[in-house]
Amino acid sequence: MKADTADYHRQLTAQIAQYADVDDMHDGSPAAHWLNGRFLASRLREVFGADSIVEIYARGMAEAVRRCGIAEVVSLGSGYGALEIRIAAWARDHGLPAFRITCLEVSPLLVGRARDAIRAAGLQQWLGAEIADLNQPMPLARPVAAFMAHHSLHHLVELEALFDQIAELLHPEGVFIAIDMIGRNGHMRWPETLAIVRQIWPLLPQRLKWDRSFQRLDCWYENWDCSIEGFEGIRAQDILPALIQRKFGFERFVATGGLTDVFYDRRFGANFVLDNRLDVAFLEALQALEDRLIEAGQITPVCLYAVMRSPRSQFCPPRPICYRGVTPTLALRQTDGAWPRMAPTWQALEFTNPYLVVAAPAPTLVHRGRPLRFGSDGNGRPLARWGWGVPERDFTWSLGIEAALEFTVAESVSALALSWIAYVPPAHAEHTLRVLVNGVEQDRFDLSRRHRDGCVVQLRERLHPGATAVLEFVLSRPRRPDEDGGDDRRPLGIALISLTLLG
Repeated sequence: MKADTADYHRQLTAQIAQYADVDDMHDGSPAAHWLNGRFLASRLREVFGADSIVEIYARGMAEAVRRCGIAEVVSLGSGYGALEIRIAAWARDHGLPAFRITCLEVSPLLVGRARDAIRAAGLQQWLGAEIADLNQPMPLARPVAAFMAHHSLHHLVELEALFDQIAELLHPEGVFIAIDMIGRNGHMRWPETLAIVRQIWPLLPQRLKWDRSFQRLDCWYENWDCSIEGFEGIRAQDILPALIQRKFGFERFVATGGLTDVFYDRRFGANFVLDNRLDVAFLEALQALEDRLIEAGQITPVCLYAVMRSPRSQFCPPRPICYRGVTPTLALRQTDGAWPRMAPTWQALEFTNPYLVVAAPAPTLVHRGRPLRFGSDGNGRPLARWGWGVPERDFTWSLGIEAALEFTVAESVSALALSWIAYVPPAHAEHTLRVLVNGVEQDRFDLSRRHRDGCVVQLRERLHPGATAVLEFVLSRPRRPDEDGGDDRRPLGIALISLTLLG
């Protein structure tokens, strides 16, 4: 998507509205703060020599100002400026060389809040705030000593153009400091990580599966795409490759996350009780598992902490200081084809679960030739796993990109007869549905050319009696409320009517 289209401006409006009333956009759950204090803080100290995020930014900026002889610093996507105010106050109180941070933010509401907060803090000489859309050329006329981007890059569409501007405007010995999400777009899990999450999920007590964002029990873990409305995580997976391609010199680098953030984020993090020894034991075991998998290259991290130099730097260290040898290149995840590594088996994970596990009920036994219907009174509802909305009279809508059914076959099965109604986006060039069984794609359908009402899927391998099947529906593009219009805010995919197993 380009920044000069009508779709872009609709999404931009949704993005501004999304954060208009947020008091603290960077606040985390108690579990997140505990994990960061218990594990992340020492890693950042080892690599950056700083005890806090504020100190990482403040010292990095001050050192760049000293090297370059320029006191101008720019914050990209600063929101209401709370972090920048803390950075300036820390630098002032610790006697660092003075610099002035220009905060660039697209939302006029947040810029107004930032200006009020700067005045209240008495830091007008250190800080200013300006309205700027970072998907357009930045309103800067001269070189600067430093750029900072704190969890803002994953909201941007025109990453490459922005990085080119940074490379041009940054003093050759200036610094670009970024802390951001670099995982799959929309903050989804990559398949190899998702497979591990879904092996762990059944082991959790119900109280830990309550989704605070959607106010509902998540029995199977919804791999939610946050980019469906607005720009949340719109190109997160492209950030690190674009930085490397543009030859920014990495000076210090920490990459982390992938598993732990699923459990401590805003959806589920508040469910953990830090006075509960089992919850603490689970979080510790999860962190250890994540570390092992990242170091073994079996999953890739989703969050970077990086101090970078200009591509024109003559004095950037030849090798970055990294935590446990995870370099920017090793943190990359291949996205232009199949991931070459399979998710490890449960036995290979070496994960000790502290909770008492209640055995899950066996998948529903389904007989060949008997239609299963997915309306509100349908007999197919027990098959539903992740990705489904509330059943309506004759069907159930899938929500988001992925939805799944699970069942056991009573007789040998070679094909599946599916009946559905597909949501067709207005004037959208491509809209495909992939049908998978046990992780293997069986067929693919173009939903954009005509209104399909179902199909027969011939299985690549026959399902034998007693076999369990996970039937997945993966959409290239569900309904986007911000682009497609209308009062219905659901990210609709297909309305599943029925399923029949065929011999």
